Amino acid sequence: MIKKIIACAITALCMQSSWAGNVYLGPALFLQDNTTPTSNYRGLQPRLTAGYADSLQDLFLAGEIFVDPTSAIISNNYSSPGAVSARSTWSYGAGILPGTLITEHVLGFARIGVLTTKFTGPSTSRWGAEFGLGLQTCLTPYWDLRAEYIYTAYKTVPHLGAVKADQVGIGLIYKVIG
Repeated sequence: MIKKIIACAITALCMQSSWAGNVYLGPALFLQDNTTPTSNYRGLQPRLTAGYADSLQDLFLAGEIFVDPTSAIISNNYSSPGAVSARSTWSYGAGILPGTLITEHVLGFARIGVLTTKFTGPSTSRWGAEFGLGLQTCLTPYWDLRAEYIYTAYKTVPHLGAVKADQVGIGLIYKVIG
């Protein structure tokens, strides 16, 4: 009985909120995996996001900017002697997130964006293109939970070659104005 009351309360709260016209902020944490022909870096990367979302019927469109201020090392492996680390320390960028409602409270979205990332091994920054998929659901009228997968391809990085990054993360979205 208590579970039904809680479920009904959450549903009622979420029904009052709208996906439309929201300025939002949010933290996230990603498991990051940078791969090159000679090295592999895995780390935890926090992300801070700010964006604006609007919708028309069941269609959704958001634009956001983000910063990944640091990266904590889980593993840093090299396949050959003298190889350079694929570790990235910080990133910043922007993206567009088109989406649609899957259910009344679950939003499915794609991510298309660009970012610049600092690689520590060659001590250089490079631009990359992001592509991703995610789900977002409301927890309260002001808080949403987001899960996301992002694939990033970078322009050739000196001493590393082609760098590809996979990220899987979870975050919270706080609707500032809605």
